[in-house]
Amino acid sequence: MKPNLLPFLCLCAASPLALAQAEHLTETQRLIDKWVETERIISAERSEAKADLEMLAATRDLLRQRVDALEDTIAELKHEAEALNDERVSLVQEQTRLEASSAALAHQLAGFEAQLKQRVETFPPPLQEKLAKLLVQIPDRPNASDVEVGKRLVTLLGVLSEAAKFNQSLTLTYEIRELEDGSGVQADTLYWGYAFAISADASGHATYFGRPSEAGAWQFERLQDHQRETLQIIEMAEGNTDEARFVSLPIPFPADSVR
Repeated sequence: MKPNLLPFLCLCAASPLALAQAEHLTETQRLIDKWVETERIISAERSEAKADLEMLAATRDLLRQRVDALEDTIAELKHEAEALNDERVSLVQEQTRLEASSAALAHQLAGFEAQLKQRVETFPPPLQEKLAKLLVQIPDRPNASDVEVGKRLVTLLGVLSEAAKFNQSLTLTYEIRELEDGSGVQADTLYWGYAFAISADASGHATYFGRPSEAGAWQFERLQDHQRETLQIIEMAEGNTDEARFVSLPIPFPADSVR
């Protein structure tokens, strides 16, 4: 009995086809796997791209807000700069006006200071002594002085204030009166402002009348008359009497000659 070779022959004939199909299936599976991996990568990339886009959009919005805020700040600073510029112009104009006023004041002040320097000798000695610290601050050359105008004005007003106060009051002082022989004697002196002064020595034996000389300095002349009246007035000024009373004392020069 001969063996049946048909199955074997069929198997041999089908093997190349089966192998080809198997290879095709493997390649197909590989392509499918590759496609799946590609889709996974694309999906991941799409998700990352979406996240990046969202982050970029948020960053854009934030930057836009910052830009808007900066634009508002710039506009505000520009407005403030314009206001400051207007204020600066106003201050420059004010400074120019003040400098002109200061120059005019300095010019007038120099004239007052020069006149005051000429009048200092006519001040009664007690007033000169009281104003000594202020008088030394008045410049000898007012137009060339570099001292601040404000400080000079305060000094001048201080001198004038004290001078006016002295001229409106009676001032009792104790001085050393120089005698004709060159010796000195203590004397009580009562000044009637700038008008005149009466004086009596400590013993009460000699009385004097003082007034500015033509040269300006004060001079005292011994009184030959009215010594008793002079002493009475000085005693009342010193408070050595129980009551005030009228005392007649002729003035040796007319009132219109008072300097």
